[in-house]
Amino acid sequence: LMVREVLQTASNLDEVEAILSARKGFVGENVLVIDSRANEAALFELTPHALVRTPVEDRMAVTNHFRSPELGPDQANQHHADEDTTAPRLARLEKLLWEEDLSLERGVTIMTDRKALDGSPLPRGHRHAIDADIATHSTVINASTGELWVSRWPNTAGGYVKLDLDDALAGDLTPVEVLPAKDVQATLDVQRGRELLREARRADPVEAERLARRALELMPEHPEALTELAAALIAQGRDEEALPYIEQALASPPEYAATTRRLEAWL
Repeated sequence: LMVREVLQTASNLDEVEAILSARKGFVGENVLVIDSRANEAALFELTPHALVRTPVEDRMAVTNHFRSPELGPDQANQHHADEDTTAPRLARLEKLLWEEDLSLERGVTIMTDRKALDGSPLPRGHRHAIDADIATHSTVINASTGELWVSRWPNTAGGYVKLDLDDALAGDLTPVEVLPAKDVQATLDVQRGRELLREARRADPVEAERLARRALELMPEHPEALTELAAALIAQGRDEEALPYIEQALASPPEYAATTRRLEAWL
């Protein structure tokens, strides 16, 4: 609702700041705003108790944690950065942002990237990737021209269509395909695999093993599937059978620091 108010009523970054200051939310948020008429942009780091505005000088990568001197050192924020997947994604995003000149095409290349920081491939759906087959929508915009490239169902795999912002605001949402769908079944397999793993965590060990094996078929080499399969085997007293899956998950690498500690404790 705050972002909607910004889009509907703010005419410059100062007005954006005023709106966000008056409408602090319930959780932490990063809000990156571009004012194309003034040719300026700013990142607003927002918590229920604070608002920090940082100007964008040239390019800025943003994921899910705060980096300003005011909010970056916060204990909860540091825990989030250390334990979750936001830091690996930010590192890869920053690398890609500065490698080449930016364009709509380059933006899509970045948003659909599925590699680790060093450029090595990650298992499909790995949460260290910029594109982890999670986002429902992906949008790349040239704020100067008002041209948007928007992904179609089910996510970036569905391809991209072009929209003109002025036409869209006037009610014309006629899309023009600019990139075709690619690997849609692969992303659907990842989504189904995640569903199976959620079921496995609630199931008895025998059923959990069956579900985890099926998930691993859909998500080859994925550390989450490997970890859940190892857990099901250990719960059945089959520690030796679990060992190869533990080692594969650690090499993948695990998506979360807590998972790494869990796997290492089994060795």
